[in-house]
Amino acid sequence: MLRQRTRFGAALMLLLGIGVAQANTYTVTSTTEDATPAACSGSALSFTCTTLRDAINAANNDGNVDTINFSVSGTVPLGSTLPSITGTLTIDGTSQSITISGSSYRVLINSGMLTFKALTIAASNCGLCTGAGIYNFGGTLAVINSTFLRNSAAHGGAIASDYGTLAVADSTFSSNSAEDGGAIATQLGTLTVINSTFANNSAGTNGYGGAIFSPAQTTVTNSTFYGNSAGQGGGAISGYSSNLTVTNTILVDSPSGNCSYPLNDGGGNLIDDSTCGITANTTLSALNLGPLQNNGGPTPTIALLSGSAAIGFDTANCPATDERGSPRPSSTQCDAGAVQLVAPLALTR
Repeated sequence: MLRQRTRFGAALMLLLGIGVAQANTYTVTSTTEDATPAACSGSALSFTCTTLRDAINAANNDGNVDTINFSVSGTVPLGSTLPSITGTLTIDGTSQSITISGSSYRVLINSGMLTFKALTIAASNCGLCTGAGIYNFGGTLAVINSTFLRNSAAHGGAIASDYGTLAVADSTFSSNSAEDGGAIATQLGTLTVINSTFANNSAGTNGYGGAIFSPAQTTVTNSTFYGNSAGQGGGAISGYSSNLTVTNTILVDSPSGNCSYPLNDGGGNLIDDSTCGITANTTLSALNLGPLQNNGGPTPTIALLSGSAAIGFDTANCPATDERGSPRPSSTQCDAGAVQLVAPLALTR
């Protein structure tokens, strides 16, 4: 039986209502940080800006559907939170290697329509704030081909979304921490996760949702959760049973249990305990997972090794590609989790 196929890059933006047309393109030419605003230069819809901060300010002020890209690679060390996103904007690190580090600051707030693509947010520790990487407050946020590493906040170590729409595709969250929602935390709104990896994220001693804490309407498809922990339960996911549907996903090796409440089983899930309301149907050794590393593609991933129980375990519906962008089979059952067992791809940005 032919499975339903979906190209999740453009499709994700259409799902969120983010237009694919664009007006101005702002190209950032350095990774320096300067809190003093400076004008971007250029004309005919194409502009160059010295800093990411300058580019965001310009995009916010022009009232158009804009794109920010980069002509350099490196780390952007923030000295304060970036300007809030208020319009419709894509920040795209494709073809470069860009890491944004907020240090003791939150990286940015979105209340507009933001696509965050092919970027890394790392080592942002904003203390008692919400969402050390991105705080989506009433906005629409699409995260694609991106990595969130070692970020920490009170709520939502990497991303927090309140009263907004959040969709994550082909992305990795590793070693993020918060009291609730070590990687992602939501309140009212929606959360969609596709082809993504969550490894070694943690919630606090009194917290829930080592990887995801989401009372919002939540759908998780073809993702891998490994080694996440939470003091009170839901090492992988903490969400209300009526709102949480999980399909074709691996949830394993959470010391406090993978779930805090039973989930709606969409089929094709492999889970090594009974905390998700599903009888345990695998073990860590049976899954034979590789380490989190560069397996090709834009983000680090956890590959399936030969003989893994996840091979061919998927249901009839899965994404057309895996997290790396490698094709999944179209006429047979594909593999559970974020990564299909195929030859490695070249590392891309």
